[in-house]
Amino acid sequence: MSVRPNLSYHIVQTGADGLVTGIKELSRSDIRINGGMFVLKKEIFRHMRAGEELVIEPFQRLIQEKQLAAYEYDGFFAAMDTFKDKQQLDDLYEGGQPPWEIWKKVQDGPSGEKAHGAALGAAKRMRKAASD
Repeated sequence: MSVRPNLSYHIVQTGADGLVTGIKELSRSDIRINGGMFVLKKEIFRHMRAGEELVIEPFQRLIQEKQLAAYEYDGFFAAMDTFKDKQQLDDLYEGGQPPWEIWKKVQDGPSGEKAHGAALGAAKRMRKAASD
């Protein structure tokens, strides 16, 4: 899964002379990052060797073989790598409607579907399949 970075950094472009030629928000760029969610076939183990990092060596081999794809997810995504990240997520949770609780939106009806797009639709399908 690839996501848009939600960092407050800016991309700075410079010329050979060091003069800034442009600045834009990272979150508004075309850059996508690894969202840390993977769906793997058991054949992944054929591409892994002892001591390797999954996204470095095995994924590079899969890229060469044109066997690695990414789902571009543009819904809510937030990392929790720092204390600041945790505080922001805690604030969202304490606000009463954390955007990751899509199961509550499923029960609320169609308005939630617009807000959470593909993730909500998938949650509905999984819920229906579980009840069948």
